[in-house]
Amino acid sequence: MVDREARRKVIEAIRAYMNDEICTESFDDQLIDAENLLSRRRRYDHAVIEVAETIRGEFVDRAYFDPLVADVAEWKYYNRAILLLESDAEIIEQSGQYHWSMQQASIALSLLVSLVWLSCILGMFGLGVFCLVGCLQFYLLQRYCPEQGINLALHPFPDVSSLLKLRRTMPHFEKRPYPAFLDHRRHDLLESDSDPGPVGMVLLWAFALPIICAYGTGYSIWWSFPHRRKWTELIIG
Repeated sequence: MVDREARRKVIEAIRAYMNDEICTESFDDQLIDAENLLSRRRRYDHAVIEVAETIRGEFVDRAYFDPLVADVAEWKYYNRAILLLESDAEIIEQSGQYHWSMQQASIALSLLVSLVWLSCILGMFGLGVFCLVGCLQFYLLQRYCPEQGINLALHPFPDVSSLLKLRRTMPHFEKRPYPAFLDHRRHDLLESDSDPGPVGMVLLWAFALPIICAYGTGYSIWWSFPHRRKWTELIIG
């Protein structure tokens, strides 16, 4: 179901951010407002939700600075998002049956064996090693299993053919070129970013490492269970 008002709000927020008119925090707030609008009206425009959640999760949450500092990949994503939201196309989420792959079974087995073996031999230290094993498996999942995440080179479109098909139906759509000033801004801000020094880095890693290990291990355990395969399709009206 196309919710034109919610789409308009997201488009306006993206364009204001691309025009350097609003900061990252305001951009995030406007995306949340669009999602809340869908909830209040009890509508489910999957295109709005996909775009808003992806921007907030992949770009806004990773922003270190208030002003716009988008790279080329992020800029291209905003162009594709506007193309989709200006159209009448809908994104439909499909799901298949639960499956348990050999990869998932091997992850579950290795986690179980390492937990039992390391706990019996090394005690609490073994639990720490187990978390490192889970974190390593999380890295391997992210590195060699791209299907676990979204393809930011195409998202929110499911494939190249759907992107090209929709682009042909909107000949008046104008893609915004990447502005040159962003290269200079990104370079200046990154250059001016203060170095925490050796003591600061030690404290930072001492704080971050347990969180990273816990998250990586939890994700690996979660992924080792059977999952329902999900995918999206683009419906062009």
